Amino acid sequence: MKQSNIRKLERYLFNHLSHNYKTAFFMADIIGVLIGTKPSCMRVVSEKDLYKFDIMRFCELLKSVKLSVIFERRFVDGEYILEFYVANTPEDVAHLRLLFKQLQQWDKDSNDKAKLNIEIGKALGYPQSAIEYYAAFSASGPSEDSAKSHAQRIAKYYYYAHSEEHQNQEFAEYDRKINFAMDKFAPRSAKEMRKKYPNKRWLD
Repeated sequence: MKQSNIRKLERYLFNHLSHNYKTAFFMADIIGVLIGTKPSCMRVVSEKDLYKFDIMRFCELLKSVKLSVIFERRFVDGEYILEFYVANTPEDVAHLRLLFKQLQQWDKDSNDKAKLNIEIGKALGYPQSAIEYYAAFSASGPSEDSAKSHAQRIAKYYYYAHSEEHQNQEFAEYDRKINFAMDKFAPRSAKEMRKKYPNKRWLD
């Protein structure tokens, strides 16, 4: 992994996205793919940032760190967005894009959607216990207490919905690895994330 190319990619995002925290989370996903914690990731560039975003240049920067990418421009909720699907292999990129395409065309069958969310969670590299927790949480119609506990864990970790029972194992399996790599390969993004979310669990 060539660190200078990662820094160029990070610098480009800081210069072309409207909020620094957007770059920080974009870089966290990219780093997660680069270190093998995530098979793939998907990030969105909003309409506000499109006018100054050079798609081809960004794709070149991703390819300079040996990543595969597919992008798509879509009209969603009254605005144009860019969706970037990124992975180490073209096969993983295509798989994630197919899953999100299915989600966008979901036909209101809750059982099918639950299965699809599980497949997307796997493609994004989330721990199995967290995937199962989120599927059950989404399907059950959470109580006020469980919703409050869920929100507290989101505020503690931010990357995804951790389960209550296995949150420490999930942190070690996913979050800590990415945070450690962020400190090493994308320190500006790591600093920005800590600044924006000072209560986010980082390495301990």
